[in-house]
Amino acid sequence: MFQLQFSKDVVRWLPARAAVAETVLLRLLRASGAGSLAVLPPLSGRVLRPLLRVPHDRLVRHCEVNEIPYALDPSNENEKYMRVWLRKTVLPLLRSRYPDVGDKLNLIADDMLRIVEERNDIHKMAAEAETDT
Repeated sequence: MFQLQFSKDVVRWLPARAAVAETVLLRLLRASGAGSLAVLPPLSGRVLRPLLRVPHDRLVRHCEVNEIPYALDPSNENEKYMRVWLRKTVLPLLRSRYPDVGDKLNLIADDMLRIVEERNDIHKMAAEAETDT
C-alpha cells in the first residue's frame, strides 16, 4: 500500500501530511464508522511511514534542493477521483474559513488511532484473562 522505498537513484513516497486529512474526510463522507478514522498510522505491521507528517511541498522542495529525482503521479491531478477533488476543491474551501483544518483532521486521525489501539489492548487483556481462568 503506502510505503517509502529507497534506492541509490530515487526516493519514492506516497503519503504526505495531506493524505491523512484527505483520508479522514473520505471516511467521514462514506460514514465508515469512528474506528475507520484511525488512518495511516506511522507504523503498521511491517509498513513504516516516516514521512507521513511532512507536508508534500516540503518533500518536493527537499528533493529539488538535493537533486533527488522524483516523479508525481498524473492521476493526482484528475478530479474525477474523489480524493483529488477533496484535495483540490474541498480542502482549499475549508482552509479559507478554517486555516488549520488539515491539522485538525490529522489530530482526529491520531486521537482515533490511540483509541483503537487502547481498545485492542483491552480486548487482548480480556482474552488473556479468560484463558487464565
